[in-house]
Amino acid sequence: MVRKVLLVGGVLSSLLYVIGIDVIAALRYPDYHNYADQMVSELIAAGAPTRTLMVWLSIPYNFLVFAFAVGVWISARRKRATRFTAAALIGYGAVSTAGLLLFPMDVRGTVDSQRDTLHIAATILMSIFIVAMMAFGAFAHGTRFRLYSFATIATVVLFGASAGFLARPMPEPTPWLGLAERVNIYATMLWVAVLAVSFLRVPRARTVRPLPERYAPLPKFRQRCRYSLGLLLAFGALNAFGGGCYGLSGAEAVPTEWLKGSPFVDYFVPSLILLVVVGGSFLTAAYAVLAGLRIGRRAALAAGFVVLGWLTAQIAIIGYVSWMQPTTGAAGMLVIVLAWLLPNPRESLETLEPADSTGRKGPP
Repeated sequence: MVRKVLLVGGVLSSLLYVIGIDVIAALRYPDYHNYADQMVSELIAAGAPTRTLMVWLSIPYNFLVFAFAVGVWISARRKRATRFTAAALIGYGAVSTAGLLLFPMDVRGTVDSQRDTLHIAATILMSIFIVAMMAFGAFAHGTRFRLYSFATIATVVLFGASAGFLARPMPEPTPWLGLAERVNIYATMLWVAVLAVSFLRVPRARTVRPLPERYAPLPKFRQRCRYSLGLLLAFGALNAFGGGCYGLSGAEAVPTEWLKGSPFVDYFVPSLILLVVVGGSFLTAAYAVLAGLRIGRRAALAAGFVVLGWLTAQIAIIGYVSWMQPTTGAAGMLVIVLAWLLPNPRESLETLEPADSTGRKGPP
């Protein structure tokens, strides 16, 4: 169970990074963000208007990378290549964190910049760890994943080199630099997510017979509850992501006067909590429930209490302002009720053991 939770961090980290750099930053700072011609590093540059936002988003991203690395290490069994993959992931996360906090570049056009050289060095080191984790990870599974990994390495090297060439005119305009760098980044994020899913699909070898990772076929009523709960959680995740992105973009239609007397001057921090905590918990629970994982029941219960806690804090700060507040509260209570109707993972093996081809449960 813990292993699967850690491995989900690989999927969530990739989603958070891509949404952060090209959805949230673009919505909140449309005048500064440029997909085609701007380096992603310029979003975290010292003095950039987007730096505070990107620091808030990148810290949980790196935390998820570290969690994923631990999950890969646990999944390694005795396979040395997989352990090297986990080590490279840890190195990548460490350099990414150092580059974010200690070695950002200066904004474009800064005269006699002393930061850029250190930032370039950190970027090169981070790229080495990226290629290393893909090279070692290529041998974690079969031939198809190996070929996919080698193709991704070729893509990363090709477009990374292209980005370096296209960056040469700086501080002058750099056409297509952002596009080349984003192909590099998106290929990396996709590879990490695919690696995570590949390990999630492989059960961990155990020396003793454990409780099954997935539930046995459930009665029709509980099956309907599971699918209804999974769809409700997925819809809640989309709603939280949409609301969070809207708030991070400025929430122009929402009066800031509602925040008077609260710790917040605008909707940035509440929206970030809505996006990462509420949306993340709902997305994780939706995956666990729909996949039939034993952690699904607890993940859904946690998501229900998270949204109710977030709603309680919202009403305490701004009061009742919309019909969506009681609707959200009712949805949170429904999540808890449906999650409670799922089978408890501590039920007996006789109840949970998957049936064999003859329909008989239990060990052969």
